[in-house]
This record gives sequence, C-alpha cells and structure tokens, in this order.
Amino acid sequence: MIEILQNLQNVTKIPELKRRLLVTAGLLAAYRLGAHVPTPGVDAAALSRFFDSVQGTLLGLVDLFSGGNLRSLTIFALGIMPYISASIILQLLTVVVPALERLAKEGEAGRKKITQYTRYGTIVLSAFQSLFIAIGLESMDAGGVTLVPNKGWAFRLITMMTLTSGTALIMWLGEQISEKGIGNGISLIIFAGIVVRLPSALEGTYQLLRTGEMKPLALLGVIVLMIVAVFATSRLVHASIAGGAMGVLFYVWAIPTLAVALVAGAAATRTTSPEPSSRPYAARSPRTGSTSISSRW
Repeated sequence: MIEILQNLQNVTKIPELKRRLLVTAGLLAAYRLGAHVPTPGVDAAALSRFFDSVQGTLLGLVDLFSGGNLRSLTIFALGIMPYISASIILQLLTVVVPALERLAKEGEAGRKKITQYTRYGTIVLSAFQSLFIAIGLESMDAGGVTLVPNKGWAFRLITMMTLTSGTALIMWLGEQISEKGIGNGISLIIFAGIVVRLPSALEGTYQLLRTGEMKPLALLGVIVLMIVAVFATSRLVHASIAGGAMGVLFYVWAIPTLAVALVAGAAATRTTSPEPSSRPYAARSPRTGSTSISSRW
C-alpha cells in the first residue's frame, strides 16, 4: 500500500505525466459538459418518461453506454458507437479490398489514410442513424403525449446535423486524448459514460435490495464475476520504456477497472449486464527496471 501511494505521488513529480493527466481531465470535462446540451424540437419530459418505461430492455442498455445522453437526446446521444462501427467496417474491408490492404502495409502514411476513411464512415453512419432516430421519435409518445410537437423534415434535418456534429466532436475529443492525454481516448470516453451512471445504478440497486427483489448474494456474485472477467483475460507484453514514467499508470487504471465492474454489476439489476470495457495499463517491474504492459482482450 505504501508503494502504491508513493507511485501515485510521483504523478505530480513527472511534468509530462501531470500535463497529460490534466489534458485528459479537461477533455473529459468538455465531454460531460456537452452531455447537458439538448437537441432542439424534443419534449424532454415526455422523452424521460418514455425511457423510464423501457428500463431493462435493449434500448435501456444503449442508453447506459451513451452515458444517459440518449435519454435526454443531447448532442452526444449517438455516443462513440458510430466511430467504433466504422472502425470495425474498415478493418473487415482491409482484409477483402486489395487497395485497403495495400494501404495498411504502407506504414504510418497508410494508417493515416485508413483513419481518414474511418472518420468519413463515422459521419455517414451518424447521419443515417440520426435520421432514423428522428423518424422514430416522431412516431413515439409517452402517456399520450407526443415526443416531437412539430414533426416534419425541418425537425429531421436539425436532428441529423445536431447528432452528427456531436459524434464528430466526440471522435475529435477521443483522438486528442489519445495523442495529447494518457492514451486510449475512445475507451476513456466510453468509461466516462458508464461511470456517470454509477450514482443512479447504486440507488436502484439499493432499492431492489431494500424491497427484497434482489438477493445480496446475487449482486455479490455478479460483481465477482465481472472482476474475474476483467483480470483473468490479461496478457503481459514486456517492453522497456525510458524513464519509466508509465509505471504509475498501473495504479491509475486499477481503480477505473474496478469501477467499471461495479457499475456493470449494479446496472445488471435493471438491464443485461454489459462486460466492462477493457483498457491497457502498464506496471513497472521492481527487479528488472523494465515496464510490463498488460492488455485486456
């Protein structure tokens, strides 16, 4: 424990690591600030009542990973999922399309080109998804109250531009965290969206335990399984990093990993429990002076 505290104190002693942590914190704060900017043209109260009625369904799970942005239909309602989908599509196309395969083998220049294509794909997917969301909202109601008072193509176009712009901004924030922060920007944004639901998830879990709808052993079992799933699927890759500045990140990542497991276990009381996002961390070897980078798969 003393060694852990000493390593955490080193965060403030290493200027580069301190700067990266501050940049990451600022960008994540900007992400959470955007989560309070609503999309125009939607009855927020009726939309909230609608999502209260679909808790425990697939739509409720999607709202969980969007950090509650879908519930209030903020500018970040689509989250980072279009970017992840575009990345998967490009990776699959790299195997079957010779031109993309050649780009992937061209080194850094080829990877930058593929990243650019991924950004274009993200915008296209976001536009299609936001259009169908707008059309779906026009046909929904909560307790007889329509979610969209003024229907039509004006509302659809505004929703498309708002949600697509929000996804593009999230994509940029994630890339900035990866380049100028502590890395893994997309994973951190997903993590922030899940952890922000921690208070409500804990409150819901407490209510279920108090009313007897869920047994304490069931909750404990879910939390233990999630922790085991995170820590049992690790692979160590040894690498030497000059200066050892990454050694502190083991303790920086340990707490978020456990927090994800706790949130997933708490959310399982109302929705299907998602497997927590995994992310890499590094731990410095006390004997060899090298750094072991552990990657979750």
